[in-house]
Amino acid sequence: MPPQGKKFVTAEYHNGFNAYQAGQALTSNPHLQDENVGRMWYWVWGWQDAMAEDLRGVKELIMSVARPIDKRRMN
Repeated sequence: MPPQGKKFVTAEYHNGFNAYQAGQALTSNPHLQDENVGRMWYWVWGWQDAMAEDLRGVKELIMSVARPIDKRRMN
């Protein structure tokens, strides 16, 4: 489920977000052949926001591991 407060709250956006979470490729966009190009972009934005959420999690993990050690407590 997409995080609350996202700018694009459409069915296509949520479908794109869920597609990324399910491991589908960006090219799996079901609206690529559709006449309504707007739906394609909402889907892409949802997919990209889901990827950004993943990258934020990875960055937080790396930063938590890379913090300086408190040398006062090492004795």
